[in-house]
Amino acid sequence: REGVYIVRCDSNTFYATVQRALGSSALNIPVVVVYDVDALKHGDQLLDAAINGGAPAPALTAAKGQDVPVKRAALDGLGWIPADANFEDEVCRCGYDGSAFDVIRDEGVEGGYTKFLTDRSLSKDGASAAAYIVASRFKRWLKIALARSVAAKVQTTKKVPPCFELALKRAVALAAP
Repeated sequence: REGVYIVRCDSNTFYATVQRALGSSALNIPVVVVYDVDALKHGDQLLDAAINGGAPAPALTAAKGQDVPVKRAALDGLGWIPADANFEDEVCRCGYDGSAFDVIRDEGVEGGYTKFLTDRSLSKDGASAAAYIVASRFKRWLKIALARSVAAKVQTTKKVPPCFELALKRAVALAAP
């Protein structure tokens, strides 16, 4: 093995494509997956993507239509790593809430964030910043800006959210000769 590469999948469909190309029936390159747990609340698309990507279907099929803990257990069985509840929550809980505030300010959506706080009687904190980014109509754009901000700062802070630290350790172990 030649090292570790991080591939951003952005969607369940793209994940299935990557997994089919890299998986045991193709190039046989190990893949470590970090997923947003909140995606399990909105249906079975993540389970379908795993099945379409070539993961063993029985446990995944049995988990379809079940509660989040059952779906999560099925994905745990694949070695997938959950981000509770999502990337934005993970990084804000890990001390990057300042990055979320910077993104909201720098991207010019402070007015929307203030209205979001007022409408929901929330205080300005990392949890509300993460919730705003996820709920915003500018979600995709804000998520990318937050990811870039965190990536730039992680070099100096040396603080990686636990789910991503586990994924990197697992990937390095898989890449070892």
